[in-house]
Amino acid sequence: MKKVAIVVAFLLAGIFIFATPVCAVGESPTTSADDIYNSQLENSKAKDLLDELPGDAQKELDNLKVSKPDWRQLNSLSFMDIFTSIMRMIGEQSITPLNSMSKVLAIILLCALLESFKTTFSSGPLGGALGVVSTICICGIIIYPISNTIAMGAAVVNSSASFMFMYIPIMVGLMVSCGQPVTGASYYSMMMGASTVVSQIASKILVPLLNVFLGISVVGAVSPKINLSGVCSLISKVVKWVLTFIMSIFVTMLTMQTIIGTSADSTGVRAARFAISSFVPLVGGALSEAFQTVQGCMRLLKSGVGVFAILGTAVMYLPAVIQCLLWLITINLCAAAGDVFGLSVPCTLLRASGKVLSTMLAILLCCMVIFIISTTIVVSIGGG
Repeated sequence: MKKVAIVVAFLLAGIFIFATPVCAVGESPTTSADDIYNSQLENSKAKDLLDELPGDAQKELDNLKVSKPDWRQLNSLSFMDIFTSIMRMIGEQSITPLNSMSKVLAIILLCALLESFKTTFSSGPLGGALGVVSTICICGIIIYPISNTIAMGAAVVNSSASFMFMYIPIMVGLMVSCGQPVTGASYYSMMMGASTVVSQIASKILVPLLNVFLGISVVGAVSPKINLSGVCSLISKVVKWVLTFIMSIFVTMLTMQTIIGTSADSTGVRAARFAISSFVPLVGGALSEAFQTVQGCMRLLKSGVGVFAILGTAVMYLPAVIQCLLWLITINLCAAAGDVFGLSVPCTLLRASGKVLSTMLAILLCCMVIFIISTTIVVSIGGG
């Protein structure tokens, strides 16, 4: 009995000695999940992403009350806030197209009035020069603003590429911290390559190509004997086909690599949790739960950074996209008015300019969709 009593006393003493620290760990945590999240947000340098956005984009985010990639601010966004911001962009970007439309419609009405006297002018030089003069006047009204729209689109593409250069390392670091090294490596290689290509295209190809395209359209409209409408249509179709093909290949490859990498990463995370809970004596289960808590905070931060990147990209691209859309609507309305009065030469210029703008719009949408969809795939499939 004495031996049994001694053994029992020893076991009770051991349980008391070892149980006291464990209870202290479990009952007096000094760090909450919010503290862990805020510390991770500070250490990841994700707050610096706002400084990489252009000034106009920062103002839009400030109007939306988003100053950092914090899930609380992003979760508080409402539909009315976003709708109001979009309507404000439309109001700001519609000033120049509406002014130009009023001037072009005035020229079209004047030409229609002069066309009514074509029985008088048909035998003279004025009858053939009327269409050329009206086309040149319309060129003076719309060509310079359209060139500014092209330059604005190129600047937006270049700014988005610079923003991605800052965002990608932060996102990949969060992915590695979340236990996704394989997915992070594939995402880093593909997105850095895409951002580099996009920035080079914007600076060296986009503006010269579209300005040449616009010049060909003007020449074809001013000189009806030189029929360049087929060349303009071919350029527009080729650019759109190439963009569609590249975007499809990119999204498909990123999706496949993310799915495969996620499977490999999830296996490694489960193995790490099993090793912690099994091989760490006494507090292995508590450490495994703490590891899961920290990883959950990292996933929440990764989701917040991804949504912030999506929102920042959309805010950068929307003004240029809206301006292109407004110009397309303006030009098509003016061309429709010219068709009503039978003015074929000005309508040729307007429709050719519309093809240039539609090509610019396709490029903007392609770049924006690549950045947004790639981030969405990584956040959703990658365990965000």
